[in-house]
Order: sequence, then structure tokens, then C-alpha cells
Amino acid sequence: MVPTLALMLFSLANSNDAAAQAAQDCQQYDQFVPRGGVDPIPSPCQTVDPELGGLRKALAANGIGISVSLAGLVTYNLRGDGGTPQQLYSGQKPTYNSTFLPMFTYDLGRLGLNQGSQFTFKPVFNYNSFRGNGQTGFSANQLSVYLPFYDNNVIVQAGFYYAASIFYGTNIGDIAGAAILGPSSTLPFATGIQGWLPTPALDITTYFGDKHFYNHFGVTRSADPVDPLYEWNNNRSGLNPYVRGGRPAFIDEVGYKVNPAPGQNKVWFRAGAIYNTSGFPTVNSIHTQPYLSGSYTNRNYGFYGILDYQLTQPNPGLPFQGWYVNIKADYGSQLVNVFSSDVGLTLYKIGTFASRPFDLLSLSVGRNFISSDFVDFADSAGIGATRGITTASVSYAYLVKRGIYWNNAFLYSSTPTVAPQRKAALSILSSVTLEF
Repeated sequence: MVPTLALMLFSLANSNDAAAQAAQDCQQYDQFVPRGGVDPIPSPCQTVDPELGGLRKALAANGIGISVSLAGLVTYNLRGDGGTPQQLYSGQKPTYNSTFLPMFTYDLGRLGLNQGSQFTFKPVFNYNSFRGNGQTGFSANQLSVYLPFYDNNVIVQAGFYYAASIFYGTNIGDIAGAAILGPSSTLPFATGIQGWLPTPALDITTYFGDKHFYNHFGVTRSADPVDPLYEWNNNRSGLNPYVRGGRPAFIDEVGYKVNPAPGQNKVWFRAGAIYNTSGFPTVNSIHTQPYLSGSYTNRNYGFYGILDYQLTQPNPGLPFQGWYVNIKADYGSQLVNVFSSDVGLTLYKIGTFASRPFDLLSLSVGRNFISSDFVDFADSAGIGATRGITTASVSYAYLVKRGIYWNNAFLYSSTPTVAPQRKAALSILSSVTLEF
């Protein structure tokens, strides 16, 4: 998740980096950058090689765009926590993750569709030394079309992709919890709209008035509701429309967004609801083979609210710089979600010093609440679950040079596992992101 900070900063830096602007032709490639996600993709002007050795120009002449992202990450609990036969959480021993993500697009306007229409294909290779963070291997990351209508007031996207990246996105405030507790601690993963692989999906965004207000509705096939690893083992390509137990899941988000401009601070509020019609096991049957016992429910749901607000704007010439606050709250069904709710507060600054206009400093605290149904079940089984987990983090993303970010973070968790509880963890996380 942390490399996404670098992507956000690459995007912000696009129109302000004089060195990038010196590459006269690179801006023409912006039209081929993948569209539709909450987390921005860097402009080619902000990559290590804007021309990519001449390949971008050759492909662009045929309506094709290409970008490549490389990311590597290591996490380790500085307090030490051995003594278990298997690794229980990320960082219990040195934990490594890496991603190789080439991105290809095609301008569908060449086929007579509306201007801005785009086909996107992203294959991906992931490596994870700890299976709780995901699997190792090749798969599809995205195969979809993006179709704008009515002067971009209605956007339709359809295909195979991660619905959470289109809606909820990667929230800065989620970093500490997800880095230690794993992706299952986040609402999209818990409610089944985010898994290890993309799912067939359709989403429609409608903008109103001055396009600050919007409604975003989507439907996707749920990830496997019992065992996310089952899908990886039985749908390695990520392009199978059907998996065991995966039924429709619906998402609706309303929001208000104003981008930073000289004299205008950024405001982005979004609130959403998730309803999954799949049969999820109840939290008091997780260890009792729910498909055999029949102890599963026919629904899962969740609600979220997130606010990003720019507190200061010290330099109108670089309007994205300044201090921001991020506030978020999530709530899910206690009957089926071990991580049933959470709250978080993050302060972050873009442009940490005059000499570091594109670096980012963030300070975050959060609290994950554990389902009371699960706690009662664990206590009755003599496991001893925690009722809540407090997390905190401080991180700094450093722009080494154009196209290269180095991020370091200290992460605290009052316990890195839900049941049985373990001593508090103080982990270090270091990642490098390269964009080509």
C-alpha cells in the first residue's frame, strides 16, 4: 500500500517539475495514462525516462500507451517476536514484497467511440514472502474499458479490476493497520469487494452541476467469501468470472471533491455503502468448516466515510503543497467480519521543506475494533482475543530523483494479531518505487 503515496506525489509533481517540462514531447503521452482509478498513475513526464527509449513515441503513433511500475518493500518488527513455527503476521520476521506492473492502454476513440474512451490491460507479477500478504506469481491486474459520456458527466467502466481501487482507494490512514494486521483489516477486503485477484465489475460515475458532487455506483463479483486463497489456487489468471460462492456485491458512493488550485484548498469527502449477497461464514464458525456445518450467513455489508481537507496552502504557485488532515471511519457486520469497525486520523504534509517540494510526511493514529461475536467465541474456546488494536505510524516519502521514491515508516501496533494476542509490535517499513 505504501508505494501508492509515491504515485500520488508523482501525479502532483507533473505540472511543476521544470526538469520534466524540458522533455518537450512527454505531455502528449498523458492521454494514454490509465484512467478510472482513485489512486493516480504518474504522468510519463514524471518517470525515470519520459520517452522510454523511444518506445512511447512509437506506440503512441498507433494509439497505444505504456507505463511500468516497480516496487519493493520490506517490513520487520524491531522488538523481535519469534518462537512460533509459522509466521503469524507481516514483519514477525523480515517480510518482503515486490511488484512488477506493466500497464498498456489503447485509445478507443480511434474506433469511433467518444473522445477519452480507453482500453486498459495490466498484467502483474507479485512476490510475497508471507502468504498472509498475498500470493506469488503472475496474474491479470486489470482488463477493462473506460467510456465517458455527456461531456464527461457520466463515466462507465467495465471489465475485470479491483473494485476497491475504483471506489475506496488506498487510504493514507490505512497504512499502519494494513502493513501489520494485513489486508483483511480493511473494509473492502473484509466485505469481499477486494481480494487477491481482480473480479468482473461494472461501475458508473455521475457528476452533477460543476462536477464537484458525484454519485458512484458499482456491481462486482465477490471474492471467495470463505477462503481468499481458494480463488488464487483456482483462478490463477484472475479472469475467471465465476468462483466458488462468489455472488454479486454492490457499492454506492456519494462525494464532494474540489482539487487544489491557487487560493482554493483541496476538499474531498466521500461516503459509501457496500452490500455483498454472498454466503459468508459467521465469525463464531471460522474454524469449523462452515460449508460443511452450514453456519454461514447470506449477506455482508459495510459503510465508510472519509474526509481529506487541505489545512494550509503556503505557496499558491504549488497549490497542492501544505498540511492536510484525513479522517476516516468504517463499519461492517459484526456477525461475519472479525475486524468489524475502525477509525483513523492522519496529518500529512506535501512539500516538507522549500528544498523538498514533492516529499511527504505523514503522522497517523487509528483504532481497529474486533467483533464482539468473535471475541466471545474466542474466549469460550480459550484463545483469548483482543477487543481492539491501536495503531500509529510516522512515514516519510523522499523523491530521490524523477521517477524514484524511497519511503520509510515506523509502525506501532498494540498487538499484531487478533487471537491469541501477542506483545506490541514496533515495525520498520522501507519501500522503493520506480516508475518508467
